[in-house]
Amino acid sequence: MNVEYTRRAVADLADIAANSRAAFGDGLAAALERRFREIIGQIEWDPGSATPVKNRPGVHVVALVKYPFRLFYRIVATDDRVVILHIRSTSRRTWKGEQR
Repeated sequence: MNVEYTRRAVADLADIAANSRAAFGDGLAAALERRFREIIGQIEWDPGSATPVKNRPGVHVVALVKYPFRLFYRIVATDDRVVILHIRSTSRRTWKGEQR
């Protein structure tokens, strides 16, 4: 599957990288980037493996586990692609239809 990113997701990743680098240094920022790459690789390999988001048809969510983020994406089977929609901190209010 091909992976694409919305503008919002790209902005989310840039903010997360800048904030984690400023707050915790290059080491943690690099580890966080590796974890994002692992998760995105898993989504690319098995897009249906993550939890569907209630009240948001077609949207799935996966937690980064060691890090306080959730990644939201949509599978577009007709085009054989996955679209990364949004990356959200778990400390923020839930995102439309998401259950904790």
